Amino acid sequence: MYKIWHKFFLIVLLSFLPLVSQAVCTSSFGAGTFTQQPYPGGVRLVLTTSVVLNGTLNCFISPHNLTGVGNTSGLPTKITSNGVTVDFTKVKVSVTSTISGCTIADPNSSKINIVRQVGGCAGQTIGLRFVYLLEGTSTTSADVVFFTPQISSVADRDQPTTTTATASFAVVKVPKSTAPTCNFVIDKPNITLDSIKPSDIQNLAAGTAVDGVRTTINITVSCAAAALSTSTTFVPQFSPIKSVVLTGNSHVALNDGTDNGVGFKLFDSAQAALPFKTPLSSFPSTQFPLTTSITAIRKTFSIKYAKTSQAVTEGPVSSSITVTFSIL
Repeated sequence: MYKIWHKFFLIVLLSFLPLVSQAVCTSSFGAGTFTQQPYPGGVRLVLTTSVVLNGTLNCFISPHNLTGVGNTSGLPTKITSNGVTVDFTKVKVSVTSTISGCTIADPNSSKINIVRQVGGCAGQTIGLRFVYLLEGTSTTSADVVFFTPQISSVADRDQPTTTTATASFAVVKVPKSTAPTCNFVIDKPNITLDSIKPSDIQNLAAGTAVDGVRTTINITVSCAAAALSTSTTFVPQFSPIKSVVLTGNSHVALNDGTDNGVGFKLFDSAQAALPFKTPLSSFPSTQFPLTTSITAIRKTFSIKYAKTSQAVTEGPVSSSITVTFSIL
């Protein structure tokens, strides 16, 4: 069974003006710019800014709502207004510049840690990128305040007293209406492969697919004419409930129940094997590069039986796989 998230909307009215406090872990956050990108289920707000460190302390950089002082102040980690939700635990923080004297722990998490070697990075301007997901469908007919983006640096992300600097930006508003949408359609959402005999698979090496028995699915991404203001590449990700990576980087989806030696492998239209549980950013043949003039693309994928590392026993095999999309 295959499932796909397909809610889609464009929202946002926002501006920004950083308010900076000086302290030990950072000297200042820079000015920020917001851009918006569509994604299945909502819209991504991408905040690009920077920070300059001083002192010798390691620094955690995260949304203020996730810091100890934010927790103590009763700031929510999730806000919902007029049908739209922002979950600060889903915010992804990354460093966009080259730095020396520091390393980055937990990249692309909601709380990155800049680890400093003997005060490394002091005085360097470090580029930062924050990605907020606004999920849902707007139900408001008037501009209402949604939330105020705030970023903090802390020496200890769980201790309120270690917050050293916070930058605040002007409020994000829930808009009056929902913009044109994109649709994500799977044909067929439920598929069945022809039956095979144990002898067809039991002698294969783990990770090897059964040739000659497969079924195809078609995925179409289409956007209304005004939905995209710039070219946008949608990247799929296939995530089984259970899967394993076998010798040779062979990704196999396992039986939803007990592994009985038979699983499934995913292939693109040229029969190149594809990985599970990761955006297919390195596989151009699987991506959907839409533009303001090319507003619909269909891609074909196929599923084959594959041997797992367990001995083969007779019985039914099924795998539930969720298909999601991100922006390249």
